[in-house]
Amino acid sequence: MFKIRLIGTCWASICRQQDESLIHTRSMGALATWGKVIFAPGCIIFEGSNIIDYMPDSLRQFKAEIFQALGHSTRIAILDQLREGELTVGAFVERLDLEQANLSQHLAILRARQIVGTRKAGNQVFYSVRDPLIFKMLDLMRRYFQNQVGESMAMLKELEKAEVRR
Repeated sequence: MFKIRLIGTCWASICRQQDESLIHTRSMGALATWGKVIFAPGCIIFEGSNIIDYMPDSLRQFKAEIFQALGHSTRIAILDQLREGELTVGAFVERLDLEQANLSQHLAILRARQIVGTRKAGNQVFYSVRDPLIFKMLDLMRRYFQNQVGESMAMLKELEKAEVRR
């Protein structure tokens, strides 16, 4: 029997029986039923199990934790600086004009959510983004915010036109 960790607070035990795999999950104290697990390249499909009932909550929690980690302008600035490549704490302090203690707290949050990773060389620690896909997400969010601002500006113009007509 193997134990694997799934997203968030959900864990599972996989038991191979002849040519089939069965899964037993526990999430937030509730037990899911046994079901067949189909392994495909890059993914696991759960068939005949109520694990699907538990995965969305765990996945939502995981997403919320990532967005929470990104929910501070300093952490966004840190990630923007990492677009150019890995940096040391000293480089961040210089570029972002932050105190080292404050910067360290923000980097710890990003590390805890596995958004950034570290590499030690001598007495220096280099920070880098673990998955460059985070930049695509940040770019999409930037476009989303620009659209929201554009819509708000258009609405304000319409309100101004209505005021002038009165």
